[in-house]
Amino acid sequence: MIAVTSLSAHYCMTRAFKLADASAYYPQAAIIGGWAAANDYYEPNKETLAKLIRGWAEANDYIVANSKEAMEALQKNHYSQTPMADINESFQAQKMFTSRDWKRLYSDGTVTKWLDQSTDFFMANAGIKDFTPASKYFDPSLYLKTVA
Repeated sequence: MIAVTSLSAHYCMTRAFKLADASAYYPQAAIIGGWAAANDYYEPNKETLAKLIRGWAEANDYIVANSKEAMEALQKNHYSQTPMADINESFQAQKMFTSRDWKRLYSDGTVTKWLDQSTDFFMANAGIKDFTPASKYFDPSLYLKTVA
Protein backbone atom coordinates (compact mmCIF):
# COMPACT_ATOMS: atom_id res chain seq x y z
CA MET A 1 0.00 0.00 0.00
CA ILE A 2 1.27 3.42 -0.89
CA ALA A 3 -0.46 6.24 0.94
CA VAL A 4 -0.36 9.99 1.20
CA THR A 5 -3.17 11.90 2.86
CA SER A 6 -3.94 15.52 3.40
CA LEU A 7 -6.60 14.94 6.08
CA SER A 8 -4.43 16.19 8.95
CA ALA A 9 -3.73 19.43 7.16
CA HIS A 10 -7.39 19.66 6.18
CA TYR A 11 -8.51 19.59 9.81
CA CYS A 12 -5.80 21.95 11.05
CA MET A 13 -6.06 24.66 8.43
CA THR A 14 -9.02 25.24 6.20
CA ARG A 15 -6.80 27.17 3.77
CA ALA A 16 -4.11 24.49 3.57
CA PHE A 17 -3.24 23.11 0.17
CA LYS A 18 -1.22 20.16 -1.00
CA LEU A 19 2.14 21.00 -2.57
CA ALA A 20 2.87 17.47 -3.81
CA ASP A 21 2.25 13.86 -3.01
CA ALA A 22 4.15 10.62 -3.42
CA SER A 23 2.20 9.61 -6.52
CA ALA A 24 4.41 11.97 -8.52
CA TYR A 25 7.34 9.62 -7.89
CA TYR A 26 5.59 6.28 -8.42
CA PRO A 27 6.59 3.73 -9.70
CA GLN A 28 10.26 4.72 -9.40
CA ALA A 29 9.81 5.21 -5.66
CA ALA A 30 7.14 4.30 -3.15
CA ILE A 31 6.20 4.60 0.49
CA ILE A 32 5.38 1.14 1.73
CA GLY A 33 4.36 -0.53 4.95
CA GLY A 34 5.01 -4.08 5.89
CA TRP A 35 5.25 -6.80 8.46
CA ALA A 36 8.19 -7.92 10.55
CA ALA A 37 8.87 -11.02 12.61
CA ALA A 38 11.90 -11.69 14.76
CA ASN A 39 14.01 -14.61 13.56
CA ASP A 40 13.36 -16.59 16.75
CA TYR A 41 9.60 -16.30 16.10
CA TYR A 42 9.73 -16.73 12.33
CA GLU A 43 11.43 -20.11 12.17
CA PRO A 44 9.12 -22.11 14.48
CA ASN A 45 5.93 -20.29 13.46
CA LYS A 46 5.95 -20.38 9.67
CA GLU A 47 2.51 -22.02 9.49
CA THR A 48 0.99 -19.32 11.71
CA LEU A 49 2.62 -16.65 9.55
CA ALA A 50 1.36 -18.38 6.39
CA LYS A 51 -2.18 -18.24 7.83
CA LEU A 52 -1.71 -14.53 8.49
CA ILE A 53 -0.53 -14.04 4.90
CA ARG A 54 -3.50 -15.97 3.50
CA GLY A 55 -5.93 -13.95 5.63
CA TRP A 56 -4.30 -10.67 4.66
CA ALA A 57 -4.29 -11.62 0.95
CA GLU A 58 -8.00 -12.44 1.03
CA ALA A 59 -8.88 -9.19 2.83
CA ASN A 60 -6.57 -7.11 0.63
CA ASP A 61 -7.98 -8.57 -2.57
CA TYR A 62 -11.53 -7.96 -1.33
CA ILE A 63 -10.70 -4.30 -0.68
CA VAL A 64 -9.15 -3.94 -4.14
CA ALA A 65 -12.10 -5.62 -5.90
CA ASN A 66 -14.87 -4.12 -3.73
CA SER A 67 -13.46 -0.85 -2.47
CA LYS A 68 -16.78 1.00 -2.16
CA GLU A 69 -18.35 -1.74 -0.04
CA ALA A 70 -15.15 -2.23 1.96
CA MET A 71 -14.85 1.48 2.81
CA GLU A 72 -18.52 1.60 3.83
CA ALA A 73 -18.04 -1.41 6.12
CA LEU A 74 -14.89 0.10 7.67
CA GLN A 75 -16.70 3.36 8.34
CA LYS A 76 -19.80 1.67 9.77
CA ASN A 77 -17.98 -0.88 11.95
CA HIS A 78 -14.79 0.88 13.02
CA TYR A 79 -14.75 4.58 12.14
CA SER A 80 -18.33 5.76 12.57
CA GLN A 81 -17.11 9.15 13.87
CA THR A 82 -15.23 9.75 10.61
CA PRO A 83 -17.21 11.13 7.68
CA MET A 84 -17.44 8.78 4.70
CA ALA A 85 -15.94 11.47 2.46
CA ASP A 86 -12.78 11.51 4.60
CA ILE A 87 -12.47 7.73 4.51
CA ASN A 88 -12.87 7.76 0.74
CA GLU A 89 -10.31 10.55 0.39
CA SER A 90 -7.81 8.63 2.48
CA PHE A 91 -8.41 5.45 0.48
CA GLN A 92 -8.05 7.27 -2.84
CA ALA A 93 -4.72 8.70 -1.67
CA GLN A 94 -3.08 5.29 -1.84
CA LYS A 95 -2.11 2.78 -4.47
CA MET A 96 -3.44 -0.68 -3.68
CA PHE A 97 -2.10 -3.84 -5.28
CA THR A 98 -3.67 -7.28 -5.42
CA SER A 99 -1.89 -10.07 -3.60
CA ARG A 100 -0.73 -11.41 -6.99
CA ASP A 101 0.65 -7.96 -7.90
CA TRP A 102 2.59 -7.96 -4.62
CA LYS A 103 3.94 -11.39 -5.52
CA ARG A 104 5.28 -10.00 -8.82
CA LEU A 105 6.73 -6.91 -7.09
CA TYR A 106 8.45 -9.14 -4.51
CA SER A 107 9.75 -11.56 -7.16
CA ASP A 108 11.17 -8.98 -9.56
CA GLY A 109 13.05 -7.04 -6.85
CA THR A 110 10.88 -3.91 -7.00
CA VAL A 111 10.02 -3.98 -3.28
CA THR A 112 13.65 -4.57 -2.32
CA LYS A 113 14.56 -1.49 -4.40
CA TRP A 114 11.84 0.58 -2.70
CA LEU A 115 13.08 -0.51 0.74
CA ASP A 116 16.65 0.46 -0.16
CA GLN A 117 15.42 3.86 -1.35
CA SER A 118 13.88 4.43 2.09
CA THR A 119 17.17 3.48 3.71
CA ASP A 120 19.05 5.82 1.36
CA PHE A 121 16.71 8.67 2.32
CA PHE A 122 17.37 8.19 6.05
CA MET A 123 21.09 7.87 5.50
CA ALA A 124 21.17 11.12 3.53
CA ASN A 125 18.74 13.13 5.64
CA ALA A 126 18.88 11.74 9.15
CA GLY A 127 22.59 11.21 9.55
CA ILE A 128 22.33 7.42 9.80
CA LYS A 129 25.71 5.94 8.99
CA ASP A 130 25.32 2.19 9.50
CA PHE A 131 22.70 0.37 7.48
CA THR A 132 21.67 -3.04 6.30
CA PRO A 133 20.63 -3.40 2.68
CA ALA A 134 17.12 -4.75 2.17
CA SER A 135 18.50 -7.82 0.43
CA LYS A 136 19.97 -8.84 3.82
CA TYR A 137 16.79 -8.46 5.91
CA PHE A 138 13.84 -8.63 3.51
CA ASP A 139 12.72 -12.20 2.94
CA PRO A 140 9.56 -12.54 0.84
CA SER A 141 9.95 -16.31 0.42
CA LEU A 142 7.09 -17.29 2.75
CA TYR A 143 4.75 -14.86 1.00
CA LEU A 144 5.83 -16.17 -2.39
CA LYS A 145 5.20 -19.78 -1.28
CA THR A 146 1.87 -18.95 0.34
CA VAL A 147 0.12 -16.74 -2.22
CA ALA A 148 -1.05 -18.58 -5.35
